[in-house]
Amino acid sequence: MYLIKNTEQNNQIASEYETKSLLYLLSMRKDSEVIDSFLIDCFNDVSGCNEEVDKIWDIQSKGVKSLRPKTIGSSLFTLYKNFKSSIQFDFYILFLPKIKEGYLKNETLKVYKIDNFLPKMIDKIKLGLNEEYKRREKLEDDVYPNEEELDEFLSNIEFVVAEESKEKYIKNIIKFKKEKVKNKEFFNVIFDEIQNKQTILKNICIEGIQINKASDILAYNKLIRKIDIESLVINRLVGTEIFNNEGIRPYFVSEIIGMEEEDIKDLIQECNSQISRTLFNKNTKQPFWVLLEYIIKLLKENPKKKLNNIYDDIPNTIKKNLYTLDEIGIKYFISILKDGVINVHNK
Repeated sequence: MYLIKNTEQNNQIASEYETKSLLYLLSMRKDSEVIDSFLIDCFNDVSGCNEEVDKIWDIQSKGVKSLRPKTIGSSLFTLYKNFKSSIQFDFYILFLPKIKEGYLKNETLKVYKIDNFLPKMIDKIKLGLNEEYKRREKLEDDVYPNEEELDEFLSNIEFVVAEESKEKYIKNIIKFKKEKVKNKEFFNVIFDEIQNKQTILKNICIEGIQINKASDILAYNKLIRKIDIESLVINRLVGTEIFNNEGIRPYFVSEIIGMEEEDIKDLIQECNSQISRTLFNKNTKQPFWVLLEYIIKLLKENPKKKLNNIYDDIPNTIKKNLYTLDEIGIKYFISILKDGVINVHNK
């Protein structure tokens, strides 16, 4: 049995770190592709999970400048509580700013373990965690956590240094070769939009709820799916809703002349399915971003370029890597992007 306890509303800077921690899980780890969804303020600030919720990345954010070792220790309380709980967590991560000089052996590392702290600092981290655990669990002064268990827990912690800019976290989702796709403000607005979605979910109170297994938490709808964030970023990037099935894209009309109404409906549904499969298949996600970047480049060079001419100008080396998108699927995708680029251009 797991009791949901100590959920809270944090201040603005912590909220920013929570969003950064979510986006770190989404696209900045070697195992990011395994993560399917993000649980908000359930087990911790953010917890990444796979689709079955039988693998969990538990991440605690601490957006406080000039963190001292003792404060770092107290910040580990929720992670430690989860480590001791009946639910299996696979990764324990403390997401924090760059630490003051003099605490670490190697200060250039962006991700490190407890053994990167100087021995004297590890003692202070333990002291901070001990004191916070006793305070939060209302233990007597002479009662201490098990030392071996504490050491095992600390050896499992990943300390991850946050990037300063919000922009970089969104750019990292967009797998474009060229950096200057949009300006800094564009990316910051998307970051804030994701942060607002988190805030809404934080306001759903589940304090005191008891669950038997991790997947039980899905019933409370406090999660953001990876595909929703990726879709949001793409929609903002191209200036239109890619997966909007209402109506026929104006620049696709030439491809459906003479077709029956039901056949048109089936074709558009199939094209949307192809695009969805391509984006959300881990083997075609990178080729999808290459295709997207190339089409946007062609449209920026000439927004009036005909759909078939754009298709012909896409190198076969790009097309052949997209086995989930056939010719008509790519043309439909071009029509969506052309619609978005023209709309943005006319504003």
